[in-house]
Amino acid sequence: FPMNPKPEMFVESKRKSHPRNKVILNVLYKRKDVEMFGSGFKKAFSSCKERDVKFGYETNEDGFSFVFYRRNDTINIPRIGTLNTLGKLLLKDRKVLESLMENPNRTKVSIASRIGIGTRTVQRC
Repeated sequence: FPMNPKPEMFVESKRKSHPRNKVILNVLYKRKDVEMFGSGFKKAFSSCKERDVKFGYETNEDGFSFVFYRRNDTINIPRIGTLNTLGKLLLKDRKVLESLMENPNRTKVSIASRIGIGTRTVQRC
């Protein structure tokens, strides 16, 4: 394995991949969760370029990790009902929805602090 590898080295050349756990990789391949070995870098690079996704990588003692940057885009979500029609929601889901219906521009951090749950919980709702 080369010293201080960079993802571009694997995309631009015909280097072979070095799976860390061949047993797990073989299981994933047989389940068709992985279509072929060693094509991930090329697919990641081309998919990001096609979709204009900003990405980078961080080096560490094991090699490197991809970093994908989120856009700060906002989206308009049309109202599809009232709180009365959404009665089957869990209480925390209802609180998140109520908070968003009051102000659609709220962030997950502000919603979490407002209703007293974690930001990860808000994200899952």
